Amino acid sequence: MLAAGTCLAVPGRVNSCGPMYYAAAPALAAFPERHPVKTMMDLFAESQKAATPAPAWESLDALTRRILSTPEADSLQIIDQALSENRTSGRYEARKANLLWDLRDLRTAWDGDFNEEARTYIDWRVRLYHDEKRGLPPAVAREHRKVEDGWWLSPQQKAQEEQWLAQEQAAIRAGIEEGERAIAQASPALVPHWMVARGGAAFRRGALEEAAGWFEKVVQHHAGHPRRETALFMIARLKVEEARRISRKQPEAGAGPRDLSEGLSNALEIAEHALDDYSKEYPKGRYTVELAGWRGAIHTLAGQHWLALGDYVTQLDHADHSEVRDSAGREIERCLKELLLSDKVEDDPEASRPCWVCLPPAHQPRSGSWGIFWMVRRTLATRPAIGTKVT
Repeated sequence: MLAAGTCLAVPGRVNSCGPMYYAAAPALAAFPERHPVKTMMDLFAESQKAATPAPAWESLDALTRRILSTPEADSLQIIDQALSENRTSGRYEARKANLLWDLRDLRTAWDGDFNEEARTYIDWRVRLYHDEKRGLPPAVAREHRKVEDGWWLSPQQKAQEEQWLAQEQAAIRAGIEEGERAIAQASPALVPHWMVARGGAAFRRGALEEAAGWFEKVVQHHAGHPRRETALFMIARLKVEEARRISRKQPEAGAGPRDLSEGLSNALEIAEHALDDYSKEYPKGRYTVELAGWRGAIHTLAGQHWLALGDYVTQLDHADHSEVRDSAGREIERCLKELLLSDKVEDDPEASRPCWVCLPPAHQPRSGSWGIFWMVRRTLATRPAIGTKVT
C-alpha cells in the first residue's frame, strides 16, 4: 500500500498505480541471475558444524625453540601436529605452512642434533617469515622498477620515491649477495634449503627467471633431498605465473570462448606439463590438493570455465584439507558467474544454460546447504566429454 494509491504486481497482467497503467514486467523466472540466492561462502558456512573457540596458538618462536630442543622423532611429531592445527583451526596461514614444511624437510635431511649452522638457518628462516609480504608477485621485478614521471608527483615527491626505491633495491642486492654466500658455505644438507629460499624470495619480488634458476638447480642436482618436491612444485607455479603475465597483455575478451594467442596457448600448455611432471613424481605429494586449483587457473586463463569448475569441485573432495575450501568456493562461484554470462560455448551450446534454475529436474539441487555442490557434480558427470588439452 502506497500513499499515492494501490500498486499491483500480478505476473501476466497490467500493473495499476494510481491513474497510470503499465505493461506487466516479465516474470522473475526470465531473469535467473536476479534470483536472490546465497553465495558459495554462505553455503559453506551453513554446512559446517558450529564453530568452536580456536585454541590459543603457540607462538612461532616458542614452537621453534621446542623443535630445536627435542630429539628427531619427537620434533617431527611436533611439526606434524603444528601443520595439522594450521590446516584445521580455521586460521590457515600459507606462510606458516611453508615454514613448517621447510623445518620438517631440514629435520628429515639432517643427521643427528642441529649444530650451529642449522640453528642459524632456522633463525634466519623465522625472521623471513615475519618480514616477508603476502600477495602475488609484481609484474615487474622490484630491482628493475623505476619511478615514473607523472603529473601527480611533485619534484620533491619524485625525489623521495627515487630515494626509497634506491634503498629497497640496495637491500635486494644485499639479500642476493647474502644468499649466494650462504649457499657457497653451506653443508650439503642445507644447500637445497638455501636455494629454495632464494628462489622463493626471487618469486615474491617478481624475478621469475632468477627464481626458476634456483628451483631447477635443486631439481637437477639434489634428487634425494626432501626440498626437491617443493622446488618441482614451484617450477610449475612459476609457469602458471608466466602464463598470467602473458594473459594480462591480451585484449579484453567478452563472455564466451576466447581466441588464445599463440604465446598464451603455448604458455598454458607448458604450465600444464609442469603440473603433470609434479603429479607423476609425487602422486600423493603434499601439494596434490593445490595442484587441482592451479589446473583450474590454467583452464580459467584458457576460457574453459566448465573444466575449471571441475578442478575446483575436485578440491572439495579432500575433507582433510579445509584450507582450500574458501578459495575453492570463491572460484566455483566465479566459474558459475562466467558461465551465466556466456551466450555460447564452443562445441557445447548446452553449457550456456545459466544456473540451476534452468537445469532439468534431475539436475536440480537437493535440499540443504550442499545442494549446489551436488548440482555441480551431477552436471559435470553427465555432460559430454570435453578434451582437457588446452588449445
